[in-house]
Amino acid sequence: MADPIEQAAAQVAQARRARQVLTSLPGIAPDDIDAGYRVMRAANTLLAADLGPVVGFKIGATSAHMRDYLGVAEPVFGEIFARSVQFLNGQVPFSAYRRLGIETEIAVALKDELRADRTHDRDSVAVAVETVHAAVELVEDRYDDFRTIGPATLAADNFFGAGLALGRSRPLGSVAALDRLSAVTLLEGQEVGRGTSDALLGHPLDALAWFANCRARLGLPVPAGSVVTLGSITPVVWLERPQLASIEIETLGKVNVLVEAG
Repeated sequence: MADPIEQAAAQVAQARRARQVLTSLPGIAPDDIDAGYRVMRAANTLLAADLGPVVGFKIGATSAHMRDYLGVAEPVFGEIFARSVQFLNGQVPFSAYRRLGIETEIAVALKDELRADRTHDRDSVAVAVETVHAAVELVEDRYDDFRTIGPATLAADNFFGAGLALGRSRPLGSVAALDRLSAVTLLEGQEVGRGTSDALLGHPLDALAWFANCRARLGLPVPAGSVVTLGSITPVVWLERPQLASIEIETLGKVNVLVEAG
């Protein structure tokens, strides 16, 4: 009998490659998020041939409004592929995505591994952080109905992840009041969202600690050198047409993504 994890992974990888709508995964209970993470790792091994190796991670639904919007009870993480990362600013074709959205994120780059054999908190993860960045996460609605499909399938498919534009680096120690940074989302220079960084589980480093503990529960560390995005400060903005999307976070700066026609 075929392994349901391998079968589901093949389904996820095929849907991503063919830009097909992803439905619930046979053999995987919709709420079994740990099974979803196992599918994700197997599917991403298949997708690495197209998208490059995994170089980082995204955490989704770290704000209450995003959990309510997405219909999940807790944050969910995904993996980030090397070929989907751009630096300082991004440029992507609108037609390459089923339904493209942008999220206003804080990202960190790690200098040390977050080990799987300990419990993490804000202080323990802080010492592992090398730099902090403003970032635009590109997300893609690839699902028949993300509000009802269940967290297992969303986790298996990297929780909407489609790419990342990573802004300029700042040493963590140079960023005062990391949990009180104001952030704004703009389309063609017009504000469409605003928030503060305490939306991320109360403090961005608490979001990172949640992620490290979630990985530890799965028996996995967070490798040194990884980039981790910590969740959207403002609600996701779905794009209806090609346009310039921008985010700006106090102290961390601005990141633009030019979404082009074609």
